[in-house]
Amino acid sequence: MQEKAKIDGKGRLLLPKGIRRTLGLEAGSELVISLEGRRAVLNPVFDRDVVELRIVMGDAAGTLAKIAEFLSKSRFDIIMSESRSLERAKDAEWDVVGKYSGDLSSLVSKLKRMEYVKDVILKSPQKTAKTTKKASQND
Repeated sequence: MQEKAKIDGKGRLLLPKGIRRTLGLEAGSELVISLEGRRAVLNPVFDRDVVELRIVMGDAAGTLAKIAEFLSKSRFDIIMSESRSLERAKDAEWDVVGKYSGDLSSLVSKLKRMEYVKDVILKSPQKTAKTTKKASQND
């Protein structure tokens, strides 16, 4: 299915009725928007257990894999993610969206204690609650 849509002067996008019906979207439905090259991809969020984290870590081989393994063992079901180097061979960040129904503050706490994790930002469901390690732990 492909339909044309326009963005209004306030940056709002009205999804055509056929697409909303097909996806079961209604007023107040949430979408995760990701960029794939020059394309914007919209993914509906159907579950309130969906969490978005930004994890800042050391940019070393295997770091992201270790964090992904930890999340998997913690029953964090990754829906989508995007990683990027901030400073080559020094810092990277990973935006990860996933389903998690456990104790979120405990998960964030455990992530922060990992030696290669420098910062964890909880982007949802608690809007923009930021948690940062103490400066002395980053040295």
